[in-house]
Amino acid sequence: MNLAKFRKVQVIASTLTFCLVFVYFFLTSPRVFTDIQLSFWGVHSSHSWLWNSIVSVLAISMFINVHHYLWSFEKLKMRKHLIRLFGIVSIALFLTGAFNANFFIVHNASAFFYFFMCPLAIFLISHFNSKNMSYAAWKNHILFSVAILCIPISLLFFFKGMAISESVHSFLILLWNYYILNENSK
Repeated sequence: MNLAKFRKVQVIASTLTFCLVFVYFFLTSPRVFTDIQLSFWGVHSSHSWLWNSIVSVLAISMFINVHHYLWSFEKLKMRKHLIRLFGIVSIALFLTGAFNANFFIVHNASAFFYFFMCPLAIFLISHFNSKNMSYAAWKNHILFSVAILCIPISLLFFFKGMAISESVHSFLILLWNYYILNENSK
């Protein structure tokens, strides 16, 4: 299997698995979804390992996808630095899954870092490369980065817990991953 096909399969498989695990926990959770953080599923469930594992798997999948996307555009400025930045962002997400909410400091620090640095990293792709990518790609990276940050933050004010905000953030990141997967195959 060539790298492009592997990348496509792994993005689809990890996204589908994440969505199935998400739905499972959403339907079986004893607490009201709007009152919790998604991290609740990684601690207060008989299958908490499943939630924590899929978060870590998603981090690895995202890094592979972003790395291939950035590496395939030779004209991108700061390409190696952007790959390193996404590596750090992916490590933060991986640690969020590897250390459940019982490990308060590591879990919350890595989740906080991931939540804010992922949209910043996406923004920096377009910031450093406005002349090295198509206008449509530049605009879409800007729009995704702003949406990934602003929509979840605005939702924090409407619900007791952060699960809605975290879910929207996660699904916007998944959409961006599909965007770069398709952008790269054009």
